[in-house]
Amino acid sequence: MNIGLLSRFDVIPWRRIVCAGMLALLSVALVCLLSADAMKWGVRYLGYYFVFVIVAASGYYAFRAWRQSGVIVQFAKKDLICGGLSVLVGAWVIFVHATLDYKIAMDDYLLAATAKSLHETREVSMVTLGNYWGDAFVSEAVEVDKRPWFYPFVVSVLYDVFGYSERIPFLLNAFTGVAFLCLVYVFGHWMGGRSAGVLSVLLWASLPLLSQNATGAGMEMLNLFMLQLLCVVSVVYLRAPGAALEALVSLTAVLLVYTRYESGLFVFPAAIVILLGWWRSGRIYMSWGVVLSSVALIAVALQTRMYSLNDAAWELMDGAVEPFAWGHLIANIPHALNFFLSCDMSLANSPLLGLLAVPAVLAFVFLLGQSLRFIGVAIRLAW
Repeated sequence: MNIGLLSRFDVIPWRRIVCAGMLALLSVALVCLLSADAMKWGVRYLGYYFVFVIVAASGYYAFRAWRQSGVIVQFAKKDLICGGLSVLVGAWVIFVHATLDYKIAMDDYLLAATAKSLHETREVSMVTLGNYWGDAFVSEAVEVDKRPWFYPFVVSVLYDVFGYSERIPFLLNAFTGVAFLCLVYVFGHWMGGRSAGVLSVLLWASLPLLSQNATGAGMEMLNLFMLQLLCVVSVVYLRAPGAALEALVSLTAVLLVYTRYESGLFVFPAAIVILLGWWRSGRIYMSWGVVLSSVALIAVALQTRMYSLNDAAWELMDGAVEPFAWGHLIANIPHALNFFLSCDMSLANSPLLGLLAVPAVLAFVFLLGQSLRFIGVAIRLAW
């Protein structure tokens, strides 16, 4: 790295940078070298505690960030009233026609089974075979599911607090749906003012797919909430960069990955946000929360690697040879366009949002190009 570029930063915490690098290399080595049985054992018996530590660290850094001056952006009374009314209307639209019930065959049931196991034994597993011996149910076959377990973990914590109840997964998603609309308003307000916040909430509420997930027992609603939370935390961090917020961005991204495996793609934008915060503040924070994040993904990486060693485990369609590949992107574009623009009433889509997305995507690409050119000029000047 050029000395002129390094001189931009007041302090460079080499010790924590080296520590994070070594932990990341150790994680990669374990994922590559461990046997399938060892990976299964690690996920099953240690997975709960990995997520527990990440959640605890996130809470600690969220509290530290809240105590920092300037972190909480104040809203005017009129903004709060408009936001509250839009969320109420959005929530009414989401819940008025839907019922709390299992919506996705197999997925919801397997997540419920994993949550029950986390509640009872602290194991990331699900019972696949069992029998009653008298009045006691005894499990005879247990498997580790291929789905990440942050959603079952949250459900299991609610079981711990309120007792086991079949309604809890549905109530969690309903609450998460309303909380998501609140974050949508906050983010929209920051991006374009009060009108943008209200419009964002109402447009999201017009999507039937949101209603389906907010009233089901799947992990998609929590995944969407965590993605929006990552966006909100990233904006706060970029407005007032600091070590606590840097850690919170990193740990939120990690929890997003533990919610759904495709969300691992958002680790890279989160890393870019952290680097931009360093650039804006002229300081490399590399908090211990970021150091923890460098190794925190190992459990979900072991789970993914464990299933990738078994060709039949992903239940792939005919002709497919791997679950994740860039080649799938081109093949899925026609299916995505059909979903977004179709007027078929059997699909939980919104043609209105599909049409509005066309100019929005074009504007995004234009603004992205402008931003990249600006960043390129800034880097050349610093170099």
